Amino acid sequence: KVHTVFAAPAPKDIYFEFQERFGVKFIEGYGLTETGMATYMDPTRPPVAGSMGKANPGYEVTVVEPGTDRPLPPDTPGEIVVDMKIPNIVMRAYYGMPEKTAEDFRNLKLHTGDLGRMDKDGYFYFMDRVKDYIRRRGENVSSMEVERQIMDHPGIKEASVIGVKAGEGASSEDEIMVVCIPEDTDAPTPEELTHWMAEKMPYFMVPRYIRYVTELPKTPTERVQKVKLRDEGITSDTFDRDAAGITIKR
Repeated sequence: KVHTVFAAPAPKDIYFEFQERFGVKFIEGYGLTETGMATYMDPTRPPVAGSMGKANPGYEVTVVEPGTDRPLPPDTPGEIVVDMKIPNIVMRAYYGMPEKTAEDFRNLKLHTGDLGRMDKDGYFYFMDRVKDYIRRRGENVSSMEVERQIMDHPGIKEASVIGVKAGEGASSEDEIMVVCIPEDTDAPTPEELTHWMAEKMPYFMVPRYIRYVTELPKTPTERVQKVKLRDEGITSDTFDRDAAGITIKR
């Protein structure tokens, strides 16, 4: 039997353990409604945990610098761009949406809006959505990576990480904020969670702001609507690490 699942990449730390426990084999890939399966893991070769595999022979998949479309060297994060080598396997337009078509199909290639990297052997890795990637004080921070770390805490049920403006005006710098659903029991205080995160991740990835909620806004397909969280921003019930006098050591 073959079961197809369309979701986030399988976490690297359980990739092999899950397959061994349940007697299944993962064949990971990457694609969109617009493209079909653009990359896949060749089942005849040893799997590379955490990877989406290599480009499907019918596709040209590249990683470019967002905003300039400049091709990037191996292991450099950038936007994943998909083109076709075989006619009619990638759509060319959104029906009745000329502006959206012009934006996403620049240079006649589909700009996916997904952030990823390609290693020296041609394997692709999904990192985040371009719009969800956070640039903080010269450091690039993947919201998904911070979420994965926080979800390891036994007192946190769900977590969503966003970038928020810490000051006034559009030029103010982004700070990292995590919106969490705590467990009913053994939930950490924001101070406790901050100290725990500081031990688990690099200093520049530790969120300054923490907000506890009972639910996260989601789409019908259970994706967190981060745009709504960004619109809400820093609320009156948001914990501020700096205001609490907590300093994260480098």
